[in-house]
Amino acid sequence: MFSRLGLLIAAATVIALVATVAVRLPQATDAWAITATPTPVVTNTPSPTPTLCPAGKVPGGGGGCGTATPTPLPALLSADLIWMNVGEQGVVQVQASYIDPPGLGAWSIDVSYDATRVSVAACVAEQGGVCNPAFGPNTVRFTGSSNSGLVGATKLAAITFSCDAKGAGPLTLNVNVLVDATPGDPQPIDAIVGDGQVSCASPPPVGGVAVDRELRPLALETNQADGVPWAAVAGMAAAVSLIAAGGAAWYARRAD
Repeated sequence: MFSRLGLLIAAATVIALVATVAVRLPQATDAWAITATPTPVVTNTPSPTPTLCPAGKVPGGGGGCGTATPTPLPALLSADLIWMNVGEQGVVQVQASYIDPPGLGAWSIDVSYDATRVSVAACVAEQGGVCNPAFGPNTVRFTGSSNSGLVGATKLAAITFSCDAKGAGPLTLNVNVLVDATPGDPQPIDAIVGDGQVSCASPPPVGGVAVDRELRPLALETNQADGVPWAAVAGMAAAVSLIAAGGAAWYARRAD
């Protein structure tokens, strides 16, 4: 009888275990299940249409068109580049350009030159200024002022140079004073400096004589370079003439 009771207890225990597993298994399955994350949908945002503006206008912050602000150019102080022959004279202009308001108020400029190639024949200061062509051994100085201010491009001096020797002579501009016309408080003008140059070539031959590539004069009669043996050329021409004359005489006799 004891063995039957044990069997009944064991069977009841097994049944209770099976029931417990049957109840908890779905809960465990739900806890272990992996939930799939949905892929986000990408929405393409269209780019805004650019604003088309007429000439001289730029797109503004509110979608309209505004006035374009030009970039100011830096001031420029420059001298000319000229070419001439030895013995000739030429004029070099010195001018200030791209001067914004209130304009150029005062200036003092030195022009240094190569005295071994050129010399100063004259100097004229523009805008009521003063020029000293003999300020230094190889330096011209001109100065001037304007109460109203010179705006834009303005000629400041005209210097006449004479070519004394063949070659290129630089003209170097040195700024002593360059200020604007601010009343009571002139402000310095930061200008770009463009130096000039006088180039002197060999003088042309007298009488219109041609020259070769080395600038050597050619003879008037031949327009050929010196050193050609013209005596030999003349002798050959004479010999050809004699041969032609002899041939003509022989042909005439044979015809008779």
